[in-house]
Amino acid sequence: MHLDGFGSVAATTMVAVVMADLHVEVVAGAAAWLAGWWLLREAGPPRADG
Repeated sequence: MHLDGFGSVAATTMVAVVMADLHVEVVAGAAAWLAGWWLLREAGPPRADG
């Protein structure tokens, strides 16, 4: 049978999809963290001089 080649293609595709998904999750998480940090920095405690 020639299922070994198909299995390796399927495994390679699965690994590529998982890596792409993790990349998207990391980028989205970093963007959310940066946005939260920016908003909290802008809305910090009031200053004593104004």
